[in-house]
Amino acid sequence: MGKIKYSIVQRTVNLAEQALAKQNGNEDSFVPKVKFYGAAQQTDCLTLDQFAKHISEHHSKYGKGDIYCVLVEMVSCMREQLLLGNKISLGDMGNFYITLSSKGAEYYGEFTAQNITHVNVRWEQGQQFKDLLNDANFELVETRKAAAATMKQVRESFPSRPEDESAEGSSSSSSSEGSGSSTSGSGSTDSGSGTSGGENTGGTTEEGGDSGMDWIHVSCKRDLQQNRLVSAEYKK
Repeated sequence: MGKIKYSIVQRTVNLAEQALAKQNGNEDSFVPKVKFYGAAQQTDCLTLDQFAKHISEHHSKYGKGDIYCVLVEMVSCMREQLLLGNKISLGDMGNFYITLSSKGAEYYGEFTAQNITHVNVRWEQGQQFKDLLNDANFELVETRKAAAATMKQVRESFPSRPEDESAEGSSSSSSSEGSGSSTSGSGSTDSGSGTSGGENTGGTTEEGGDSGMDWIHVSCKRDLQQNRLVSAEYKK
């Protein structure tokens, strides 16, 4: 079973006090109180076509095309029924219904449909979605911002590529590229693009990345709990 990836983020918890201090002109003396929370990191986004294919592969007697058509029609029919003011119950998936947002009126008689500003679709989870925590597994990864900072730090540590490479080296590189027979995989990594955390071991994550210099292989390790770069290796 896969894992839900999450990162640790810092949030200010006394925002009301901050707003009051700003209102009173005492913002400089305000001391924020912070806590750390978990934030989900989406692994991928399935398209309707991919989701239909996924359903068809779960021992379904219906093909991907049939399922795709049903899902497309379901969207159209759900919209139609919601606009009729109906609540739609889809069993274990839950219920769909609408709520309204509106501008307030001073008096009862002054409120009309023109005061309604939004029609909101709400989803009430069914039983299959109310106990996700019991079946979930989690994996700590870096935030996208921290991962980008890590790769920036690594790139800034790269040695400059010599401008005066030997003619023999240049010829060999050019020949390999032209023939298409090179298998060195220069610049590739075993752990991915380096934009998200990889496999965790003892609270750290292994990362790899392409530096933009196709002659260097990068492997770096960041301590996720301490949010700092532990080590980095560069290999030609």
